[in-house]
Amino acid sequence: LNRTLTFGPSGRSLVQEAARYGGVGISGSVLNYAIYATAIFTFPQMNVFIALVLASGAVMAFSWMGYSKFVFHQNS
Repeated sequence: LNRTLTFGPSGRSLVQEAARYGGVGISGSVLNYAIYATAIFTFPQMNVFIALVLASGAVMAFSWMGYSKFVFHQNS
């Protein structure tokens, strides 16, 4: 759906897009946990829900940028 409705095809092969898509997804997952864990260990009094919201918000922006600029950006 991202390829068809949101960003459009990049001109790369489907396999290349899939590999990049997976890379951004895995990187986002690692970043999400890293931000969450850092927030919890740095500020132990922080509510875990707040840490979750901060991490998820940051990774949402990271993922959108990764998908739009690295995965589905038109080849020039």
